[in-house]
Amino acid sequence: PGLSPADIAYDPQAGRLVAQIHNVGSQEATGVKVAFFAGDPAAGGQKIGEAVIDRVEAPNDLEPRIQAASIAWQPSAGAEEVFVLVDPDDTIPHEITTVNNEASRRVAEMTKPVR
Repeated sequence: PGLSPADIAYDPQAGRLVAQIHNVGSQEATGVKVAFFAGDPAAGGQKIGEAVIDRVEAPNDLEPRIQAASIAWQPSAGAEEVFVLVDPDDTIPHEITTVNNEASRRVAEMTKPVR
């Protein structure tokens, strides 16, 4: 599973931070942990929440499968960038790549997801 910066959005009506998680691999992914941070976790960013996606199907028809992970969140003063890590504990076996397991987006760029 993975994501890109465009997959991170803030829904102000629901007060939720949402990440659209994609599976483009050949196997379904289960128990996918998604961690949300205010700031870069590698530089001391603060964890603001975590969600678990029960299952993301394998795209056997070559169309990526997508599931949303979200947490309750309100941007705070000074919040500049949100980071999302998929499988932060590296527990999903046989991933094709882990390069797409982290993405970030500036808070000012976020809008309600269109999906």
